[in-house]
Formats: sequence, C-alpha cells, structure tokens
Amino acid sequence: METRKCKAVLRRPGGNASKNAEAYRVNIPTKWAKDMGITPDERNLKITYENKKMIVEKGTEEDE
Repeated sequence: METRKCKAVLRRPGGNASKNAEAYRVNIPTKWAKDMGITPDERNLKITYENKKMIVEKGTEEDE
C-alpha cells in the first residue's frame, strides 16, 4: 500500500452559483491513475463515502 499526503483544493464557483457555494477537489497521482487503468478516453470514476473514508475506483459507462 502506498500513502500520500495532500491538501484539498477549494474552489468558489462564480456565475449563477450562490455566493456561499464551494467545491473541493483532490488530484490523483499519475502513477495511481495509470495503475487503475484511467485514460483520457476512460476516466469514469466511482467514489464511495462510508465511515468518513472515501474509496476511489475505476468506473464503468454505467457510472456516468
């Protein structure tokens, strides 16, 4: 198992979003993405949140 520390990036959307809108993003290391089989053409992900943990898996077209 490989572990990395990172910080979530906070975005504040503009346009028609409410003034208190926020969005968080996390980057996946390229090495991990390649190992998971994520490509520019196949980049669907399935993210599960349970017991204060996130699990990121490669998704299918059904997960769109």
